[in-house]
Amino acid sequence: SFVKNLYTKRNGSDENAEEYFWNKLVGEKQAEKPEEENLAPDFEVMDIDGNLINSEELRGKVVVLNFWFTGCGPCIGEMPELNKLVDEFSGDVRFLALTFDPEERVKSFLEKHDFRYEIVANEKNLGILLGIKSRPTHFVIDGSGQIRWTGHGANQDNIERLRGMIERLLKESR
Repeated sequence: SFVKNLYTKRNGSDENAEEYFWNKLVGEKQAEKPEEENLAPDFEVMDIDGNLINSEELRGKVVVLNFWFTGCGPCIGEMPELNKLVDEFSGDVRFLALTFDPEERVKSFLEKHDFRYEIVANEKNLGILLGIKSRPTHFVIDGSGQIRWTGHGANQDNIERLRGMIERLLKESR
């Protein structure tokens, strides 16, 4: 209540206080662009098992994109926690891991490392469209195709923010 009182004093009322604090908690980036500019780009990729995945078939679902590569220590370090998210939300969320690494390298890597996302190798175009500059980078896309959260780097805070945004979107869709 102390923090809410500060919010009220600063803003003149407590209107939107809960939304403000929720966004701070999950680390959601507030959109400064019009909603249509926050749309994830259309894409079509093939996972390493030969399954075609396109953005149109993902509409109506919460989608998590993870950009990583096999030589990225932080990417590898966060995989156990990401696997827990897959276990927790597997029926409700699609988890896609995209890497520029060639498929042979990825398959060899996966013989030694457990990563339960749907893996897409040889992928450069979507990363360019989304402006990926570092890895790992995560995106959470809602059922309408809006990018609702972006996280950079591997740390426990990002994992908790990722979990919080997934929970929020699933709650909104019910």
